[in-house]
Amino acid sequence: MNSSILGVVAILVLFVLMVIGGGGDASRFIDPIGIAIVFGGLVAAALVSFRNSQLKAMMLAIPQIFKDEPSIEPELNQLVKFAGDYVRKDLRAAEQTIAQTSSPFLKLGFQLVLDNTPLDDMMRILEWRIKQVREGENSTARCFRAMAGYSPSFGMLGTLTGLIGMLTEINSSDIGLISKGLALALTTTVYGLLFAYVIFRPISLKLEQRTNRRIFTLHVLMDGMVLIRVGRGPALIEDNMRHLLMENRDEVRGAD
Repeated sequence: MNSSILGVVAILVLFVLMVIGGGGDASRFIDPIGIAIVFGGLVAAALVSFRNSQLKAMMLAIPQIFKDEPSIEPELNQLVKFAGDYVRKDLRAAEQTIAQTSSPFLKLGFQLVLDNTPLDDMMRILEWRIKQVREGENSTARCFRAMAGYSPSFGMLGTLTGLIGMLTEINSSDIGLISKGLALALTTTVYGLLFAYVIFRPISLKLEQRTNRRIFTLHVLMDGMVLIRVGRGPALIEDNMRHLLMENRDEVRGAD
């Protein structure tokens, strides 16, 4: 099961424990004014801070954290097939392989190889594409990290609002008005912390990890295309790429 799904379950368990610790009444943690202050503040800050394209990227990134990273196996097979076509000088088969390739990165690399692009130029172009991917995905992660920084601040804003309301009624004989202000002050602090450390910060970390894996995968594919360009055979290329992937798996997970 995807770890993000387990994380959602853990969040629900945390909420249940909070309700139990708060007296068993979930409604005590629901304050419409507090939600409006924190959530409304976050929406306003996001609209002021980020471009429309960044906001759209943030929305599209959220479902992705619940999906497992796809296997590199299809791209690896396509690269090995293209290497065989190129070594045999079968240009028609190589062009067909390019047409059947779904990865834009592989298509670009295959076309550069087929056009006999100088190796330095080829590597520079592919590195630039990898840099573009890294910058785009890191930008989305930075947006979520910024939202994590905003959240406690708006929680504090709600806290101050509640305290102002409570102090305004301090001389009142109506204890209900005083407790309402205190409840607002405390619940908005809770909302700010939850948004920051249960939602936005974990999403940011998840996206950064996904980006690191994707960049590594692109570098492995680039190494394979460089080997094709210098005339290495498909068997050697496949063995080299699988060795790189195995080394990375050992470094990340540890030896069995």
